[in-house]
Amino acid sequence: MKIAIIGAGPRGLSLSERLIAHSKQNKQAIDLLLFDPFLPGAVWRTDQSADLLLNSVTSQVTLFTDDTLSTGGPVVKGPTLYEWAVTEGKHFAATHAPELVAECTALDSLDPNGHCSRALYGLYQQWFYQQLLKELPESITVNHLSDSVSSLTPLSKNRYQLTTAHHTFLVDAVVLATGHSQAQLSAAEQRLAAAAENNGWFYAPPANAADT
Repeated sequence: MKIAIIGAGPRGLSLSERLIAHSKQNKQAIDLLLFDPFLPGAVWRTDQSADLLLNSVTSQVTLFTDDTLSTGGPVVKGPTLYEWAVTEGKHFAATHAPELVAECTALDSLDPNGHCSRALYGLYQQWFYQQLLKELPESITVNHLSDSVSSLTPLSKNRYQLTTAHHTFLVDAVVLATGHSQAQLSAAEQRLAAAAENNGWFYAPPANAADT
């Protein structure tokens, strides 16, 4: 079965982990395609300012499951963001995101009940994705495509066509895990944007903070 997941942020990665866990348990073959220009998504990309913070405390953020899982399937335990940061985080940053090494030198004093940067959470997600790839049996494939899906066309009940700027894909199922998307301006926001443009001012509409 070929499954497309549009969005490779925390939602897309968590779903990938669950599909992989269920497929391993049931000995099913699946082919996962993750579509996103960034991994792990634009909101969490690692090249953004460290001043932009995650709004959850580090010890309460994880992409793994535990014994409280209520949706079925095998429990696959792993470190929280805080536990990962104070153990493997610095080494992973040094080899995969040198721009974050300076920030990671302070990880020994990271507050489990405090907040870290969005970029650091993005690095945790990249590490999580690599862990998924390490544990794959031959019957399961996972590929990240650094591209945006421009169109989605249902061909039948269980067949879909995805189109990007470069390729066309046929899949059996599609999951939208796009998270926060670009907002369409309301009439009031359009008036503010027009006033700013006419007067040489700066107006920031609702958008990804790093982009703004």
